[in-house]
Amino acid sequence: MSHPPFARRALALWVGALACGAFAADEPNVSAPAVEVRSNRADDPRDGLPQTTLDRNELQRRDLGNIGSAVNESPGVHSSSFGPGVGLPVIRGMSGPRVKVTVGGIGTHDASSVSPDHAVAAEPVLAERIRVLRGPATIRYGGGAIGGVVEVEDGRIPKSLPKNGFEAAAEARYNNNGAGRTTAFRADGGAGPMALHVDGFYRERNDIDIPGKAIDEAAVLRQFGLRPTNNTTGTVGNTSSRAHGATVGSSFIGGSGFLGLSVGTLSNNYGIPAGAHVSHSHGGASPPAGPDTTRIDMQQSRVDAHGLVTTPWRFLEAVEAKAGYVNYRHDEVDRGQPFTTFRNRAVEGRLELMHRWSDRFSGSAGLQTVNRTFSAIGAEAFVPISDIRSNALFVLEQFEHGPLKLEASARQEVQHIAAQPQRTVFDTVETFPGTTYRPMSYAAAGTWRWTTRNALTLTWSRAQRAPEVQELYALGPHLATRSFDIGNQRLRKESMEGPDVSLRLGHGRVDASINLFDYRARNYIHQANTGLFYDTDIQEFQYGCVRLDQCLAVLQYTQKDVRLRGYEAQLGVELPNVRNAGVRVSLFTDAVQASFTDGSGDVPRISPRRTGTEITVRPGPWSFRLRYTRVEPQNRAGDNETTTAGYDLLNLYVDFRVKSVTRGETVLFVNATNLLDAEIRNATSFLRSFAPEPGRAIEFGVRATF
Repeated sequence: MSHPPFARRALALWVGALACGAFAADEPNVSAPAVEVRSNRADDPRDGLPQTTLDRNELQRRDLGNIGSAVNESPGVHSSSFGPGVGLPVIRGMSGPRVKVTVGGIGTHDASSVSPDHAVAAEPVLAERIRVLRGPATIRYGGGAIGGVVEVEDGRIPKSLPKNGFEAAAEARYNNNGAGRTTAFRADGGAGPMALHVDGFYRERNDIDIPGKAIDEAAVLRQFGLRPTNNTTGTVGNTSSRAHGATVGSSFIGGSGFLGLSVGTLSNNYGIPAGAHVSHSHGGASPPAGPDTTRIDMQQSRVDAHGLVTTPWRFLEAVEAKAGYVNYRHDEVDRGQPFTTFRNRAVEGRLELMHRWSDRFSGSAGLQTVNRTFSAIGAEAFVPISDIRSNALFVLEQFEHGPLKLEASARQEVQHIAAQPQRTVFDTVETFPGTTYRPMSYAAAGTWRWTTRNALTLTWSRAQRAPEVQELYALGPHLATRSFDIGNQRLRKESMEGPDVSLRLGHGRVDASINLFDYRARNYIHQANTGLFYDTDIQEFQYGCVRLDQCLAVLQYTQKDVRLRGYEAQLGVELPNVRNAGVRVSLFTDAVQASFTDGSGDVPRISPRRTGTEITVRPGPWSFRLRYTRVEPQNRAGDNETTTAGYDLLNLYVDFRVKSVTRGETVLFVNATNLLDAEIRNATSFLRSFAPEPGRAIEFGVRATF
């Protein structure tokens, strides 16, 4: 698959936007608000489906170091860390190729689904809103969203003109743990039919501080049969990071819609924790001099276009189109030398037609296409260069009558992968046959809303996904995860089917919600630990390790049927005002259990059960939030995997808001995390035995809006 240069593609899309500008702007001087068309789709935030929306105020209270930490406190959502530079969202126990992250509705198209050491190319500090969708609401996004979706809306393409012609915001943060520093800004302006958006950020931190030793020596001894010789206390080496990015976007806005374009760049350089990464030197080669400083140097450029036009016809209310071009690259650098380069160049397009057959019957239909080339070249090229093409048709229909709402959705997808021959670590050339999969997904839901705050939703869904490139064709050392990965070209489509029950209740000062799910995963694709090890020095498979720094666990992609079941529940009470201070007390809990139906054990790296309480007090311009979470031990870690201990997590957030005399406000805030300085071993992380989560951290910040 060939692509024109980035600048040429950006110019071509910009010329197209200029040519269509007159169509989007009905009048030369229009101050129309954002055009919103309710297609009543399966992810409508007003239905009863399980989802969480984090607005700008809520995001300010979160750790925005990566996308995983930003959504980690949401019901049923955890973060799979790989040091502080990487956090992959884990939704109901699923992550990687089962969780899709979008920016403005277009996928990030990075390498995060290939390996847990690859960061998601989405920046939460610039987000206006992040929405997490769980369960059947994700069918319209395709097989890569079989577990859930994280939607990042950063406003890079304006949909409306700012009030008074100009709006801006700036933010700065300092974290004492690792001396983390973050600055960000955004500005939106408009005149006549044209709106302009500009944003940028810079983030840097040193190695993180921890309460004890970096490597859990007892856990490593149980898994590898050897005790590590190098360990650190009070810090995790090589966990520093530095990231920056910027975006420019503009739109033509008219009474019947808008058409916009944005161009953005993102850079992220972060370290793989010391001791967690096997040296690239093998086969008797001498390693370069110097300490273990394996780092990921990531660069991404993307062009996005988004347009929506309403019509006067009832049978076709609106037409919405989105398109994006992404050029992603990262180098894996070991001791100052690049060893492997990962590339992903993708074009994604989406067209959706919103229609209404009657006052009670409406919906949408559309198509989506993705064309991308993925490659890994160098010492860690454990997957071949591949062209992946995916095309899909989807439809969503809804019928409403009084308090009852019925929904049905379906998606048919065709995915084709063509992989090039590749020289393996055994100095042989491996050829790969082309594969074609046709996953089909559908769902039906019924919602009974007897008051505005009370609703019961019953859903049954069946979602399918096609295997990813690494699941089919991986063959070779994957040094970042200390594994030798072996793909499986006989993999079949994976399907997830079962019911969801969602109940929302509210009366007076009390509100509650509970989500229950019970899925049967047919042909669940996972990496099984074979119990064997690969020695990178002699390049042979062994039954045990000789040296820990040259020993890789052999993981084989395989399929089994799995049962995933769990719940998410919350209860909130607004207490009567005491001295004009709004007080809210919340209780929350979530859990997921994933086991193989043949009785052979449990799925590895599943998040453990957690429960907790949160107290929020808002006296005048002040706001206080104290959150306590108890995370239980994960004793069902899977075959040849290590268990993790439970821990208590205590976080405190305080802010003070100062209103401007004219407009806008300034917010001073303090966000303290892990106040008990607990040793946290993340059960969902490949690095749980080598790098714990950061210890006690206090972050000071200021945010100003104009």
